Amino acid sequence: MDKYLFCIFLCTLFLVGCNKMESGQSTAPDVTVAETSETTIPDESISFTTAFETAANTESEEPFDGQENSDIQLEKVVHPSTGYAMYDALIEKCIWATLHTTPDDFDLFEKEQIPDVLRYGDSDSSFSFTCMDLDGDGDDELLIYQKLRDNLPIYAAYTIETDQLVWLLKGGERNRFYICSDEKIGNESSSGAVYSTIATYLYADGILSLNECYFTDNTRGNGNYWFYSTKEPYAPDAESISEEAFNGAVANIKKAYLSLDGMSLNTYMEQDEQAIRLDIQTAAQNENRTHGEEKYELWDTVLNRLWRILKYRLSTEEMAQLTQKQLIWIDQKETAAQNTNSEDGFEIQAAYTKERVSELLMYLNN
Repeated sequence: MDKYLFCIFLCTLFLVGCNKMESGQSTAPDVTVAETSETTIPDESISFTTAFETAANTESEEPFDGQENSDIQLEKVVHPSTGYAMYDALIEKCIWATLHTTPDDFDLFEKEQIPDVLRYGDSDSSFSFTCMDLDGDGDDELLIYQKLRDNLPIYAAYTIETDQLVWLLKGGERNRFYICSDEKIGNESSSGAVYSTIATYLYADGILSLNECYFTDNTRGNGNYWFYSTKEPYAPDAESISEEAFNGAVANIKKAYLSLDGMSLNTYMEQDEQAIRLDIQTAAQNENRTHGEEKYELWDTVLNRLWRILKYRLSTEEMAQLTQKQLIWIDQKETAAQNTNSEDGFEIQAAYTKERVSELLMYLNN
């Protein structure tokens, strides 16, 4: 009997132990990484509050490694860029010009160093840009060109010298440049039915120099119409040549024109907007992993990126009005964070900044 009771006692201890193990398993932290769904851009029809809430409840694409570093996700969201801050700023000026200028704004284009052909807008999405190292010095030049059916005329080229943006090629409707396969720069220009020019230039050590020029001029009085020069276009002592020689030379120059593979201004604008929406979604995913100053910096980074986009998307008048509102908002944010400890102050500013991002995003939808 005693043995029987002792066996029952052992079985009872075993069952109790099993129950404790099961109970312990249910309360232990779950360290299994769940499969996450692909991050998507919030639909524009969703209210911004809903978009934030949806993003905050969405799993991050990357497993959290236990380090509360708010910059990890933001660095993975790529905004379009040439890799040169001055070129990016110039491209954004060009986009602004296509959205907000008219054919009468000649002075503005000269002042801002942007090609005046953009005053006709970019409704056909043909204006584009690309970067190429034209002189082999290891630094790229920026080219603004147009995708036309038969050719790709360049209306402007820029380089950077001693931290200054230099307008290298200044083209126009009747003054177009082309990159040639023999490392020369082609140029076609015309000032009416009387004068037309096709030339090639050399660009080295920051200097653009004429290589050769073929032009027409029926005002010279000698009965000839076709000329050749290596000094300057329309040189007074240019060599008179035959029409056949002229046409052959022109054909050879055009044959060397290269095709350009860049990005349209419209695509830059669309990708930039797409990236800022992903920035917002990523910040919403990560904010619960951050605290205080780090959380504030997370949302402040997004705010600054959004503000940069608005600067080239809004008109001068709209941006001026928004800037005044932004200054008022900054005062309100800083006032709200006063008389608190450092941690709470940054938490308050982070909340204000997150809400402000939501408000500013509406300007992209209008």
